[in-house]
Amino acid sequence: MTFSSHIKLVAGKLQLSLNEEEQVDYMASALAILAVKNERRHIKFVLKSLIDEGLEVVVLDDGSQDGTREIASEFLGKGLL
Repeated sequence: MTFSSHIKLVAGKLQLSLNEEEQVDYMASALAILAVKNERRHIKFVLKSLIDEGLEVVVLDDGSQDGTREIASEFLGKGLL
């Protein structure tokens, strides 16, 4: 998989740079980053399990064609990158 985003830790915050103009900072006690492609069959269970455990979740989709992105988007709202 290839992603155009970059992830780094800056001053105790996780920083996701989607491109030169878009950047998202996360401050969480626990954060799960999922790199996915065509995971429609599993994504709901995985997201629910992680969130139920108190984790913040970021999903990086690599061009899914099976509805994975839409399912995650509905489940996470703004958490989907």
